[in-house]
Amino acid sequence: MTDDLAGSIGYALVVAALVLLPFGLFPSLLGLRNSSRKRDRAAPRQAAAFEKHLRNHTGRSTLTVDWMDYEYLSQPALRDLAAVWGWRFRSDEPSARQWLLHFNYEPDTPYEGPAARLASELADADLNADGMYVVDPTLYAALSDEERDRVIAVAGWQRSPRPVVGMLALTRVGTSVASGLGSINLGGVSTAELRQNPDMLARAKAFETTHGFDPLDPYRLEHMRVRENYWLKRFLPAAALCGLLWTVGVFPLLIGLEDGVDSKVFQVGAWMMLAGAACAVLAAWINSRKRREIGAHMKELQRMRRVYRRSTTSN
Repeated sequence: MTDDLAGSIGYALVVAALVLLPFGLFPSLLGLRNSSRKRDRAAPRQAAAFEKHLRNHTGRSTLTVDWMDYEYLSQPALRDLAAVWGWRFRSDEPSARQWLLHFNYEPDTPYEGPAARLASELADADLNADGMYVVDPTLYAALSDEERDRVIAVAGWQRSPRPVVGMLALTRVGTSVASGLGSINLGGVSTAELRQNPDMLARAKAFETTHGFDPLDPYRLEHMRVRENYWLKRFLPAAALCGLLWTVGVFPLLIGLEDGVDSKVFQVGAWMMLAGAACAVLAAWINSRKRREIGAHMKELQRMRRVYRRSTTSN
C-alpha cells in the first residue's frame, strides 16, 4: 500500500468519524437519548409476538401469559389485543419475578375497546396549567395512528404544538399552550395525585430518609423547577451551537479533503468541528452539574410516575 493511498484512507476514516459525531456521540454526551425510542421499536414486535401466541393457542378456554414477556406493552394494550381474538381479561397475579395475566375465552362477552375508552377519557379531560392534556399512548397501542387521531378529532381535541417525550400532548382548538419552562413535567400525572396515593407517600418517606427532604414537598418542587429552568437556559445555547457547528463544519471538511489537510477550506471545517466539540463539552458539563444538583429528585419523581401509572393501569 502506497503512502498516498494510506493517507487518503486515513483522511476518509477521520472525516467519516466526524460526520457521525452529531448523530452518535453528540446525543449521548449531552444526555439527549430518547429512551422512549426503544419502546417504540420494541412494542410492535412484542404485539406481533403476542398475537402469534394467541393464534397458536388452541384446545383450552383459559390463557395465562407473563406480562414481563411483553414489558413494552401496557396491560390495556394486551387486553385489547386479546379481546380481538375473543379473550377477556379476568385477573392478574403479580410476584417478584413475573406478572401473570389470566384470560378466559368468552367471545360473546361485551368489551369496551380502546377507541371507546379514549373517547371517554377525552370527554372528561381538563386542560392543565400549561393548556394541555397529556395522554399515555401505551394505553391505546392497539389503535392505529389514523384511528387514534380520528377519535381525538371527533372529541374536539388536537395535537399540542409543544410535544411531551414519550406521551401524546393534546390541546383544544384556540387554546394557548405555555412554553413549558415554568412547570414540572410528569407525563400527565400531577404531584397532587402522587401525594394522595399511600404507596407514593411511602416512597417519598424512604427518599426523605436518604436525601433529607420530601420529594413531594411543594417548596422543594418549586426549588427543583426554578433550578431546572436555570440549567436549561444555559444548556440550550451550548447544545444548539454545538449541533450547528458540527452539522455545518462537515461540508468544508469534505470539500477541502480533495486539496489535503493543509488547505484553508479543510482547516476552517476542522476548526468548526473543534469549536463544536468545545461547546459539546460545555453542554455536557452543564448537564452534569444539573444532575448533581437536582438529578436525584428528578429521577425519583419519574420513578413515582412510572410506578403510579403501572399501578393504576393494572387495576
